[in-house]
Amino acid sequence: EATDNETRHALLVRGASVLLKNEVDPEVAFAAMTEARALKPADIETAGLLADALLSLGRHEDASDQLRAILAAHKGKRVRDLSMIHYRLALIERARGDRKTEISWLSSGLDMDGQNGVVATELAEVALELGQLDAATKGLRAITMMKTHAPMPRALAYQRLGEIAHSQGDVKKAILLVKRATDEDPNLESAKHLLQQLKG
Repeated sequence: EATDNETRHALLVRGASVLLKNEVDPEVAFAAMTEARALKPADIETAGLLADALLSLGRHEDASDQLRAILAAHKGKRVRDLSMIHYRLALIERARGDRKTEISWLSSGLDMDGQNGVVATELAEVALELGQLDAATKGLRAITMMKTHAPMPRALAYQRLGEIAHSQGDVKKAILLVKRATDEDPNLESAKHLLQQLKG
C-alpha cells in the first residue's frame, strides 16, 4: 500500500504541476494537491504546490495560512526546502503591495538556502528597485558565490555591486568589482562602459 500511495502521490503532483505551470484548470490542480497533501502531510514541496493551487484560485489568505503553517511546523530549523516557502510568501506580499515585507521574506528565504539562485536574484532586483542597498548587496553577493547559474548572471551581479560601491563614494572598490564583472563576461558592454567611466 505504501508503494501505491507513493505512485499515486507522484502522479497527483506531476499532474497538478503541469496544470499550474500552464495556468489551466486551477480547481482540478487544487483537488489533486489536496489529495496529495493528505497522502504526504509533512512533505514541504507538496504543501508548497497546494499553496500555489490556492493562489491560482485567488485565495491569497488561504495560501498564506498554508505556507505559514509549514514554517511553524519547522520552527527554528534551517531546512533548505523552506526557501521556496519563504519565496511564495514574498510573492503574496508583492501581490498585496507590501514591498517591505516582500523583501523580508526574500531575505529569510536566502538565509534558508544560500544557493537558491531564484530567491537571490529576486532579492537583488527588488531591493535595488526600492533602493534598499543592504538587502540588494546580500542578494548580489550570494549570486557571485553560486555553484550553479542564477537567473541573474554572475557578471551582472558584480557590476551591480560596483554600482552600489560607486553610489556610496568608494570608487576604488567600484573599479575592482566592475573589473570582476568584465573578467567574468568580457562581452558585457554595460560593465565595460562603466569601467571606462570609473577609470575616467
